[in-house]
Parts: sequence; structure tokens; C-alpha cells
Amino acid sequence: MLHKVNGSLKGVTRERLRRLQKQLEPLGYEFSGEFNFSKIGTIESTVNELVPICESLGWNVEKDLELTERSENGVYESRYENGRIIRKFPRGV
Repeated sequence: MLHKVNGSLKGVTRERLRRLQKQLEPLGYEFSGEFNFSKIGTIESTVNELVPICESLGWNVEKDLELTERSENGVYESRYENGRIIRKFPRGV
């Protein structure tokens, strides 16, 4: 089952966004609008890729980075906010 991670960052300036895109596009990230991006994968792998890059560009990932992972059928799976991954499982699992 494929999962898609959607994310956004606060405090984006054109220069920071350009530098971020330059580093993330070769890794398979797609950008839509000025603040939103997405990638096929799990939230754990996305956090592992994004955190060092975002911190090197000056973001505080605990406050500025938000991610949501969804399965291909669109069911809410997990969320990264305030520096933590929060999971939501369907009833009965």
C-alpha cells in the first residue's frame, strides 16, 4: 500500500524556498504553491530526510514543520506536529 506525505512550513521566504526546493526535488518531493510539498513514502522516512535539511536552512522544525501521512485510500494515518509523530488507527485495529 502506498502512502503519501503532505507537508508545509511556516516562515518561508523566496530565498529559503528556492534553497529548499533545490535540495528536495532530487529526493522526489513535489511542490505545490509556496508552502506545500508532498512525497510518496512514510512519515518516518520523510522526517529523517527533512529535519536536517530544514534545520540547516534555519527553520525550527518543532514549530515550523507540519506533515500528514495518508494511505492511498485517503484514510488519516499519522501526523507530525510539535516535533512528534501522532498516529491514528481505525477502530478495531
